[in-house]
Amino acid sequence: MIKRIVKINWNPLITKRKKIKKKDMSWTQAKSRFPKLKPFGDTDRDGVKNWLDCKPFDKKRQDSKKKWRKELIEEDVEEYLEEFPEEDKSEVRERMRQEYD
Repeated sequence: MIKRIVKINWNPLITKRKKIKKKDMSWTQAKSRFPKLKPFGDTDRDGVKNWLDCKPFDKKRQDSKKKWRKELIEEDVEEYLEEFPEEDKSEVRERMRQEYD
């Protein structure tokens, strides 16, 4: 019978651990504490998907990922226009925004 040794990341000298408030959690922190949290859901009902929301449980904060999303859309628009240069840039940008929303 072979037993596995399980490593636990726990230090007995640290007695007081800082617990992050649910409202202050980022997406990665929330996903690790709540594994059943859906990435395409909207738990705080602010109109931003959980995985794009910087604080998925706080309705007031979601702006840090908006810049990242805008850059992602612009990159996709540029790639698309390289393949199809005859397309209108504004129409392609609008389609990409709808696709990401």
